[in-house]
Amino acid sequence: MLSKLSHTLCALVLSGCGALTYHTPQDPMYRGPTPLDRSIEERFRYKDDDGIAPITTLVRSENRLLYTLETSTFSHYDEASQKDRQVTFEHYRTRLRENAPLVLVAPILGGKYAIERPLCETLAENGISAVLVHRPKHMLRFAEFDNLETFLRSIVSDRRCVLDALDCEYDQMGSIGISMGAITNVPLIAVEHRLQYNILGMPGANIPLILMTSTEGSLEEFVEEHSRELSKNADELLEHFKEGYESDPANLAPYIDARNTRMFLAFFDTVVPYERGLELHEALGRPELDVLPTGHYTAALYYFWIKDMAVEFFQERFGVDSDAVESRKNSILRRHVRRRVS
Repeated sequence: MLSKLSHTLCALVLSGCGALTYHTPQDPMYRGPTPLDRSIEERFRYKDDDGIAPITTLVRSENRLLYTLETSTFSHYDEASQKDRQVTFEHYRTRLRENAPLVLVAPILGGKYAIERPLCETLAENGISAVLVHRPKHMLRFAEFDNLETFLRSIVSDRRCVLDALDCEYDQMGSIGISMGAITNVPLIAVEHRLQYNILGMPGANIPLILMTSTEGSLEEFVEEHSRELSKNADELLEHFKEGYESDPANLAPYIDARNTRMFLAFFDTVVPYERGLELHEALGRPELDVLPTGHYTAALYYFWIKDMAVEFFQERFGVDSDAVESRKNSILRRHVRRRVS
């Protein structure tokens, strides 16, 4: 497969055909996910037995034409890190459909959410509510997390608490993550039954190896800081990252239903190396896959394709009538124009 894929992608790049991807359907031999082990459920336990949703504080509310945007925050005690954690999230509530589904959008490693917010807006403008969960502050600092296992469990805990806060409003939920957002969403999807349909963009398996081989500047600095603070060489540091680490995406991927998952990878990716993405694709059971003829950052050339693909995927899977949504949108826009000109 790899040889055929290599030749196909080289032809796409040389032809300058940026609108194409190498698409493979879901493996027809797939027989379904592995039932989730009770020990894994216990490993990712994130709240007391009373099951009370977190009490949120509304920070800001904005009325947009096709949706409302509410930014809220809450604190909760995280079992993994044994610390009180502050979580901020943005809720994009669509006005185009009653009983709309909700898609959790997981953030990339850095930046000011310039990728995630437009994606949330696009979903809300197409009849799908969205929630963007902010990343933890200073998460790459040496002292922020004890180890990779704590890091992953804490991220999953934050996102599950956000779902708890919104659970009463939504019967249908899904998720999309790109890069780090996708990597950290894999264990979330595995243990969170409410996330029915999911998109994983440029993820990878084997996080310790990704850390040691990634060309992402902030990750290189992260590795250098750990090497300096722990006085370890590269081989020793890799073993350090593996110590006590159970919840790698490769280990939890078999518990995810590949039939409800879609992936895309970048063939020339060196930030989350393409080989690590293929490793995860295999562990998941070979879900539907698109390979872009780009690197990690040049995948931005496909941003409009990604947004269109996400809207189409979630509308189809959640049974959202796109014609009815478009009719409702046009009605709102016409009324808005009439008010502006009158």
